[in-house]
Amino acid sequence: MATRRTSGEPTSPRRTVSSRGGASRGKVDDLTEENKKLKERVQLLEKQNRELKRSVFELNMRMAALWNPVAESARPVYDIDGALKEHDEASSQASGSQQPSSGGAQQQLELHAELTGHRGAVYAVQYSPNGKVLATCSMDGTARLWDAERVTDTELHILAEHDSGVSDLAWTSDSERLVTGSFDATARVWDVAIGKETYIHAASGVLQSVAAASNDPYVFYAATSSKNLHVVDTRQKAGASVLETDEAISSICVLPNGTVLSGDAKGVLNMWDIRKGKTVDRQVVGGPNAAVAHIAGLAGKHGSSAGGRYLAINSHDNIVRLYDRGGLSKQRSLQLYASATGHTTQNWPIRCSLRRTEDLPHFNRPKDAIGSFPDGGSTTHSIPQLLLAVGSTDGDVRVFDATDTYSVSPLFQQLSGHSGRVYGVHFHPKELALASCSQDGTARIWTV
Repeated sequence: MATRRTSGEPTSPRRTVSSRGGASRGKVDDLTEENKKLKERVQLLEKQNRELKRSVFELNMRMAALWNPVAESARPVYDIDGALKEHDEASSQASGSQQPSSGGAQQQLELHAELTGHRGAVYAVQYSPNGKVLATCSMDGTARLWDAERVTDTELHILAEHDSGVSDLAWTSDSERLVTGSFDATARVWDVAIGKETYIHAASGVLQSVAAASNDPYVFYAATSSKNLHVVDTRQKAGASVLETDEAISSICVLPNGTVLSGDAKGVLNMWDIRKGKTVDRQVVGGPNAAVAHIAGLAGKHGSSAGGRYLAINSHDNIVRLYDRGGLSKQRSLQLYASATGHTTQNWPIRCSLRRTEDLPHFNRPKDAIGSFPDGGSTTHSIPQLLLAVGSTDGDVRVFDATDTYSVSPLFQQLSGHSGRVYGVHFHPKELALASCSQDGTARIWTV
């Protein structure tokens, strides 16, 4: 708009400045509009990327069904990891990183062993409840059992009956059986001592998550891409109870008191009454439409002060949220306890794990004011009492100090060494050790 000038007003530099100011404002408006268009373009590209991942993932499963990935002569399945590696590397380089907290001498987790043998990305890793065996499962169609007491790079057993990639696994409470879920739409139960399949359950849809009952070693739960939750009792021949869900379940968690929780693609946490076959509580636990990637409960016997009280939920908005259930009462509502950031999920099934170190004999002795043990058994108590570990698409494992209530839990340690996405992490139930597994086809064990 031209500057209005009264009659007889002389031309002055002030008018020239105003013209230049108008030109500057025009440039700002142009830049603002250009920035808006760039943001819209980025949002469109992110949507296209999600659709690409979904398409490649579906192609991977279809091609896996054509070849047996276990046979030596088998042709490898479509390499979804390689197809998306460049995108993930670029995204992880662009993301910020949180530095580990410092202050005082600290005991650190260090690499103890690397387990090789899988010929595909390793999706899940889990110690048995008695801590004697470590299980891994992979896109190569196998699950493998490793000696967790005398750690070697030789498997105890290779479980190779699935016809496609194995997406998840779970131990029964007695440590005698392992449940595996696969893209071949089956869940299988294995006798760990002999490495043989003892039960098979056929489902409609890809198995996305499995979990074993905490109070019955013959019952397990399986979630499928067909929006179903299967309740399977291996003693019954009549098959499973199939419960319908509103959204596809991405993770199942069974608490020490038997409570069954599930997280879905819309970021909703469901609490189930299995006997009635319905949900009794629903709560949004992630960002807007941010799917739940994984739910981890704090291990512990029913009736203990800590077992089942805390939940860690990793979502696709790159935040792990810690919730306090207020003990083992019938309280249903969750209270946000803390959160952890710095890792990246990027729509992958990135898992997390919780460990209460004061449950270990070494850590449950009283401390004096400066953190040393009065009996002289240890000079420094530098391991936090509640640890949270989470994988990441950038190839690192992050361990957070979740002992106290923080708005954001401080990073305790960042473990590097994997050469691909870290899908799974799991703390040892009796020792201060952490297992991780990765897209690079390996599992690693980290100890103090």
